[in-house]
Amino acid sequence: MNVREFHQRVSDEFVRIRALTREARPGELDMLAQENKALADEVRSLLAYDDTSHACGTDAPTVDPADSETVGSSHGGSPRPAGLPENIGPYRILDRIGSGGSGLVLLAEQHEPVRRRVAIKIVPHAAISQELAARFEFERRALEKTDHPNIARILDAGRTAEGLPYLVMDYVEGVAITEHCRRHALDLRERIDLMLAVADAVQHAHQRGVIHRDLKPANILVARSGGRDTPRVLDFGIAKPIPELFGESTPQTLGLPIGTPAYMAPEQASGGPIDTRADVYALGAVLYELACGRPPVPTGGAMLDVLRRIRDEVPEPVSRVRARDQDRFGSDHPPRWLLDDLDCVLARSLEKSAERRYATVSDFAQDLSRILRSEPIEARPPTIRYRAVSFARRRKGLVLSLGVACAAITLGFLGLWLGFLEADRQRTEAVRQTEALAEVNRFLNDDILAQASPFKEGASITVLESLDKAASKIDQRLGSRPDIAAAIHATLGMSYSELDALDKARVHLERSLELSAAIPNHDRKNLLRSRIVIASLACKAQDFRRCRADLEELLPIAERELGPDDPWLYRMLNDLGVAYESLDMGRESVAALTRSLEGRKRLLGETDDYVLVTAANLALAYDRVGDTERSLAMLIEALDIAEALPSVAPIIPLGLSNNIGATLLDLRRESEAVVYLRRAERLATIHLPAESHGVLSIRGNLAGLENKLGNHDRALELYRTTFDAQQRVLGADTLDTHSSRYGIANSLYLSGQLEAAVAAHAALLPDSIRVHGDTHWFTAQVRQSLALALKDAGRPEEALPHARLASEHLTLHYGPDHERTRVAVNLYLDLSGRPPE
Repeated sequence: MNVREFHQRVSDEFVRIRALTREARPGELDMLAQENKALADEVRSLLAYDDTSHACGTDAPTVDPADSETVGSSHGGSPRPAGLPENIGPYRILDRIGSGGSGLVLLAEQHEPVRRRVAIKIVPHAAISQELAARFEFERRALEKTDHPNIARILDAGRTAEGLPYLVMDYVEGVAITEHCRRHALDLRERIDLMLAVADAVQHAHQRGVIHRDLKPANILVARSGGRDTPRVLDFGIAKPIPELFGESTPQTLGLPIGTPAYMAPEQASGGPIDTRADVYALGAVLYELACGRPPVPTGGAMLDVLRRIRDEVPEPVSRVRARDQDRFGSDHPPRWLLDDLDCVLARSLEKSAERRYATVSDFAQDLSRILRSEPIEARPPTIRYRAVSFARRRKGLVLSLGVACAAITLGFLGLWLGFLEADRQRTEAVRQTEALAEVNRFLNDDILAQASPFKEGASITVLESLDKAASKIDQRLGSRPDIAAAIHATLGMSYSELDALDKARVHLERSLELSAAIPNHDRKNLLRSRIVIASLACKAQDFRRCRADLEELLPIAERELGPDDPWLYRMLNDLGVAYESLDMGRESVAALTRSLEGRKRLLGETDDYVLVTAANLALAYDRVGDTERSLAMLIEALDIAEALPSVAPIIPLGLSNNIGATLLDLRRESEAVVYLRRAERLATIHLPAESHGVLSIRGNLAGLENKLGNHDRALELYRTTFDAQQRVLGADTLDTHSSRYGIANSLYLSGQLEAAVAAHAALLPDSIRVHGDTHWFTAQVRQSLALALKDAGRPEEALPHARLASEHLTLHYGPDHERTRVAVNLYLDLSGRPPE
């Protein structure tokens, strides 16, 4: 082969062998040497030179090794290490100050025409790799296009005596931004301010058509001079052009993930196309590390796992990290509002989907500036209360003065205002609003709260009875004000829904929808929200097919009308995920609930009740797809958060305790399950009506626990009372009601009543097929239990077809390695006369 072909072959073999583990490389080099010793020697020398490359499995994506390069650092002027050239062009080499898979950075001294220290970057592999050569040339042109005080300048370029290309840049005598903040004990505000200068530099590069693609602390050096901190962005070695601005296409790459994992955007981890929003993510990741001392996503372990975490794991909010590890942050304790706002900014900049991130680095920087000025940020929903509080933080003196003045003149002002309204008939809108408020107050006081008076119905009247009495008067009292009546009907509908009075909830919600639709120019969003609640009622009634159909129809409308910052969008995604889970659509459920959880965390914060509810639902969805351990871990984490909160709706720890107990039962950890289930039972007795859905669910799990503990008669009694109540409350054809029927049959089997167990399972099977479908996981479970009962009753021929279908369907749902699948498969093999697996 000629010289060109030899170099191309060296490049190809270097790239191939470099991607292998270090243990696998010697064998490949020996095989290559048998073919061509000179070729193997050249590749071996390149690998030895490439001392910071990332080794990974042959099937793993490769992350670009330039992640350790540093262009400048504090330098003590030590003697030049052996092996370095005396000079490169007119520059005298002093030291090696940085290295990475894509090149070396040397400290040098220039004497003419000016005396100064410079940094020289050399990429030896560019001589044999077309990809690295293209990158190096693009880096030179990119630096030539930028002119910003916070970007290291290019001063010169050329080739060494050996023909290797080099760049000469400003020598930045500083340290990584994280180390600088640690050394000088900068508080959080000062760190945010430092990032503003970095963001301005990156935005400058974007405006000139350059995406950095490897922003990280090591590439942002900070020097302090005269008490002033100056960050400099370095190393555009894997930068990417924006063709319409830069005028060139992207240098060709190997199609692999490229960047530094801890700061790499999910689309980079996937090897997909990227734009400037990848740099937005990286800046958010650097700021996250500055705020809480670690990157947003852990990057230890196998590379495939790291890339999966980058794509899937949502970082823990900074506020929570700092609250848990306060001692690490010394005297730096920023106010809660600042941390809450920073959580929102970071949540948006670190969004897994590029479409939901800040559109530009400038938008990201503007929100950081708003935090420092105590102004409302764009990443947080612009509620009136939030903007008012932000105003109060900025203008404390003015607000205090106004507060004192308002307190002094409130009574007189109200009198004058009412007189003004009466006198000035032209203020019709003000009058209308005042009348509306009066009607709402009258309904609240006279028709709801007054019901609790002991002089009327007695102090023991229930909330449900109070709502019933008030509801009967709405249309009579508010017949002339359909707008107010619609709002009250909607509120009552939601209240009935929370009390599991689903039929009454539907009546009021549909009445609200009817009244609202007849009002000219009524708010379309409110109409849509009422439709969402009505659709979700079907989920609470366990009519999951109807719920799914209605919510799928409404979802594109909600995405268009409500937009990504409306909590109602994520409420419906939560309910849709629950419907999917119950319909055995595990993957769809995980996708919908993951989206709901990310949206709710971004809008409501990590510790909101609704966030915890969605986290619990997502955990159940993971269990449905066979990842029971992950499900349990998520449930326990959510319960830990709930218990750490100063106040939380009691239904949250109640439901989480119930779900944890049920999951532990599945994992055969009965001694742990009993603690959670007894706790759930105690909370339910205090906080829920006697036959509510939650109480009945807990009662069913407790019956299952009694079976696991060997108390089969007690379990049978509990299942039967639960089943009777569920028929009354939920109906005969819900999953919960069928689960209690299954529990009855299973209790009969465990207590040795085999023929009764066969009859009960056989009666349940056609109902399960009719309601849930022949391949549903619950139907498969019924088949498996029926097969087991038939086998033990001495009827193996009848058992075999049920065991076969159960093993096939459970394998389909959970995979071959799940415990439930293994039990079913072994039963089928046993009935077939084959040894178990």
